[in-house]
This record gives sequence, structure tokens and C-alpha cells, in this order.
Amino acid sequence: MVTSGRLSKPTERLAEMLGTLGKQAALGSALSTRNQVPGEFRSPYRFPTGLERDVPRVFTFEDDPIHIDTRHIPPSLVMYSLAEAILRDDIRMVQSIHRGESKIIVLVDLSRSILSGCFLGDDISSLSSPGGSKLQSLYFAASAYLRIAEATGFVVRVVFLHGSTPYQQPRLALRNYAQQVLFSMGQRLVDSHDRAEKSPESREPFLLRAGLNLALAVRHRSVVVVLSDFLDPLDDYLATLAQALARHYVVLVDLATDHDREFPLPGIFDFGATRTRCRDGARHLEDGTEERILDPDTIAVWNRARQADRTRLGSLVQRFNGRFTRCRNQSYETCFAQALEIFQRIR
Repeated sequence: MVTSGRLSKPTERLAEMLGTLGKQAALGSALSTRNQVPGEFRSPYRFPTGLERDVPRVFTFEDDPIHIDTRHIPPSLVMYSLAEAILRDDIRMVQSIHRGESKIIVLVDLSRSILSGCFLGDDISSLSSPGGSKLQSLYFAASAYLRIAEATGFVVRVVFLHGSTPYQQPRLALRNYAQQVLFSMGQRLVDSHDRAEKSPESREPFLLRAGLNLALAVRHRSVVVVLSDFLDPLDDYLATLAQALARHYVVLVDLATDHDREFPLPGIFDFGATRTRCRDGARHLEDGTEERILDPDTIAVWNRARQADRTRLGSLVQRFNGRFTRCRNQSYETCFAQALEIFQRIR
């Protein structure tokens, strides 16, 4: 998806920045992968042959006794004989089913809120990508997780949440899939910036639920990594996320900055002492990039809602033994080591 027509200076500047970030991520990846990732692939699942435990069923006389689920010994087995316990349907059998290839699905949020800080007018000197920016975190995290997934033998599937529908990144060559993904990310972010500049009143749909639904379409247990600032209204995707957590091992990588969930309230010296002007910021980008005036009550309500969503999101992930981590203000080496530690803990 390449934007047609002439680009504005800020959009051209953004394209240059993203190209630089892609090179930084690729260089850091080459060094980190060579130094830290083991060459031998070990399955992240309990059975390295690809077999996984399924829901235990009732043991019958025709089943092999070696398949009895010894983790749950019923009281009837102590009181009676094994045959009596089987007749009482108290004995369970461990079923193993073949899960096929281990997969990792990476959902990459490319919505406008990721571009907060990039809609600052025609002064291209004000458009920069300092260390710790959300865009840098996005590139570092995407590169780290993809490189480790490929190095450890996963079948990788990347889905971009951008535009009106999710889009799966095809594998254009046999090698360097991570590099292909980073390049496509840059193209789509430039396209998003260009469209927002040309239609500042346009709105963007929330796609996190749609991306999670694609992950649910994968029936065997996989690893799902979501790279996002998680500023979509939580109620929009809460139920779908709970289903994904129950089926897969889900890792949520939060790219949000300190200011994304705490939009500043106007002080006594601000505009009119009661309202504040807003042109850019994750607070409203998906509703349009036009400058607007927000009253303190609206801002306070939004701040409380985002903080509450963050708390609920963390509790949900913890309940299902998923992982909720942050990637911000980090070097590539730190982001890579964090991702590697998560992969080593996958069970």
C-alpha cells in the first residue's frame, strides 16, 4: 500500500525517520541474534514431538494404563480396586493430540495513535524520533519478536491492524521476513499520515478486536503477540481477548508513553482557564487530526477511563496466565533480551 501523489514535507520527513528506524532495528537484530539466540530449536510445548495434552476423558478397560492421568488420583482408587474406580468413571485418561507446527501470530497496531507526535504542522524540524519514542519502541519490539520466533523454529504470521480491515503480511522471499515486515510497516504508517493530513476530519475504526478474531481462527494452541498502545476502548475487545487468552499463550506488548493515558488538564494560565486546545496526541487521533478544544471534564473522564482500562486489562491477562509487558525508553538490546526471556518461559 503505497501512497500516490505528492507527499507533504512532514510526511516525507516521517518516511525518512521510519527508514532510519528500520535500519537501526535490523542492525540491532543482527548483533543480538548472533550473540544470544541458541541455534537448536526446542519446542515451546511440553511434548517436543508436537503432541499436546488435551482435556482428559474417562478411562475405559480398553485404554492403555500408562495413559492414566496420575495428577488427579480419585479417592475411590484408594478405597476400592482399580477396576471398581474405572467402573465408577473416576479414572481419567490423558489424551495427547497432534498440534501440528508451532505458530506465532504477531498483531501489529498501526493505527493513528501510534503516530502521536507526528502531526505538528509544516515545521519539519519539529518532527523527530528521539530515543524512547513510540515509533522506535514499535520497530524494536517487532524486530525482536520476529527474529527470535524465526530463529527458534516458529511458523510466523504477521497481521497489520491498519485501515479498515486487518491485513496479513505475505512472505515475499524465503529469508528476511522480519525485514519485509518492517518495510511494510513503514509504508503503511506513511500512508496513514498522508491520509490524515489530506482528510483531518476522517475517523479510523478500532481494529484490535478484528485482529484477535483472526488469532481465534487458528484452532491449535499458538503464541499470540500483540504490539499496541492499547488505547482502544477496552469493552470493544475485552470478550474477544478473553477467548484468545483461553486458547493461546498471549503476550501483550504495551508501547504507550507516559502521556498517552494522562492527557494534561488545563491550568489557570491556559486558554480561557477552562479549555485547552488539542491538535495532536493519542487522546483523539483516531477520531481525526483537526485541532479542537476540549473541556476539563471531558479530559478528566477520558483519563479515568484509560487508567481503569489498563487495570482491568492487566487483571484479565494475569487470570489466564498470559503476559503483559512494556517496551518503551529501551535500547534494542534490552527489548531483545526481554522478548527472549518471554520465549524461554512459554509452556
